[in-house]
Amino acid sequence: MIKKEALRGFFFYRLRFAIYKKLAIRAGASLPGRAGSGQMRQ
Repeated sequence: MIKKEALRGFFFYRLRFAIYKKLAIRAGASLPGRAGSGQMRQ
């Protein structure tokens, strides 16, 4: 069974990843080149 701690950690991980993705897209649109896109694909 999946523990609540694991499920909660996974949820926060997804939420944080979504926020970082938005910030990376916003930063990539304002900055020249795609310096952040390579890091997010790891």
